[in-house]
Amino acid sequence: MSQAKQPVEPNGTIIAGRYRIDKAIARGGCSIVYRGTHIDMQRQVALKLMSATGGQLDPSWVERFKREAQLACQLNHAYTITIFDYGVFQNGLYIAMEWLDGESLRNVIKSEGAMDPERVARLGIHMLESLFEAHQLNILHRDLKPSNMMLMSPVGQAEFIKVLDFGLAKATTPDYLAKEALALTRDGDFVGTPRYASPEQLRGQQLSFASDIYGVGMVLWEMLTGRPAIQQVDFATCVQVHLGPQPWKLPAGLGCPLGLSQIVERMLIKDQHARYQSCDQALGALRSWLDSDKDP
Repeated sequence: MSQAKQPVEPNGTIIAGRYRIDKAIARGGCSIVYRGTHIDMQRQVALKLMSATGGQLDPSWVERFKREAQLACQLNHAYTITIFDYGVFQNGLYIAMEWLDGESLRNVIKSEGAMDPERVARLGIHMLESLFEAHQLNILHRDLKPSNMMLMSPVGQAEFIKVLDFGLAKATTPDYLAKEALALTRDGDFVGTPRYASPEQLRGQQLSFASDIYGVGMVLWEMLTGRPAIQQVDFATCVQVHLGPQPWKLPAGLGCPLGLSQIVERMLIKDQHARYQSCDQALGALRSWLDSDKDP
């Protein structure tokens, strides 16, 4: 069953008797995100809706939507978006999340270009700290990319990253793996964004914490260079580059300090067993580099 194009709910629509839609702000493959208001609390929220108006909901997308709510609601880290609520409304399903008054990292890179290496390392630590909590709960994100990172710059405070969109997250506990095998994907199916996906993800192989670390490495590469590591977005090209024999090496003329280059390139080793095996390992490397006398 194919997923019908999601209809945009009108401004002012009341969801589940307690949320009001104020404005549609982003469209995804199977849902639309709105700025909304919790009516009784008068608090701004982000509402992610999967609506059935005008068509039927694909059961596999319904399961993914439910899984996002079930997994993401377990996460409480300051660098991870907070899920407030999940449920059904007349036209479908909703997730209510904290409203983030920030800027997509994708847009920041597009407008600013290459970023200062120390800034990249600090923000990379935020990404890894968020993922460390998820991995401790046996949750893999599987779709790390600049558009799934929000750069927050509160007045009078240091900037920080929020990791978003656990819509493709996967729990590695036996009960979730069994559920996914039955309802969500066939063995070898690809989910994610090819430009940022690890080689093993593109092959449809078993993923590990190192698979998410590869995604972080792709994001850090883009922050350091101002451009995606792979310029093309088509699946065939991305597979050719990610699975090809050429190792990832940051451009020599970039001016990135050697120590940081080595950390990012280790995140991007194509053999997942040769990468950092945990966020804790990668965090230790970035923190040590930031605390050290910087190499030229």
